[in-house]
Amino acid sequence: MTQPPSTLQGQYAGFISRAIGLIIDQAILYIAIVTLTWLTTNALALIGIDIANCPSTEGQSIISTLFGNVCDITRTLVFLTAALAPGLYFIVLWWLGGQTIGDGVVGVRVMQTSGHGLSLLRAAARLFGYLVCVLSLGIGFLWVLVDSRRQGWHDKLANTVVVYAWEAREDEGFVRRMKFRLRNRRPRSTA
Repeated sequence: MTQPPSTLQGQYAGFISRAIGLIIDQAILYIAIVTLTWLTTNALALIGIDIANCPSTEGQSIISTLFGNVCDITRTLVFLTAALAPGLYFIVLWWLGGQTIGDGVVGVRVMQTSGHGLSLLRAAARLFGYLVCVLSLGIGFLWVLVDSRRQGWHDKLANTVVVYAWEAREDEGFVRRMKFRLRNRRPRSTA
């Protein structure tokens, strides 16, 4: 019988760890976008522009519609920021450090199957793989549960793996105490 590794570092990361990291990243992005939108809206309100009640641009010239209506420009910029920021967040952080903030919190790192860090192009390919996984109604993400290297479709597309990046050890004392308590548990009386 083989001895289990004494640490999880370098082992393929499981579905739950990866999902929690992604949820943390989504929460960070949501808070950042909502905060940016709120700051933009309130900064414009200070100078007298209420983007919630913008005047209609119907009947105006093209130039005044494109350049003259600060409300529409602001709405467009906020929309583009909300649409592009998540992609840039993932691509840049995978490229520069191999992990997003959520990945760092749960202790996982993305790398090429060769063990090297991700190139900018490979990080973009992995993000494109996220889109493929979403369009497959999540089946591509769930593939992590059945793959021997814990690769989702996005990992297979970009030739990446996700591994534990820190030295996580099983707390043997805690496990021993829990086993002892479970074995010596007395049934409660129903009187």
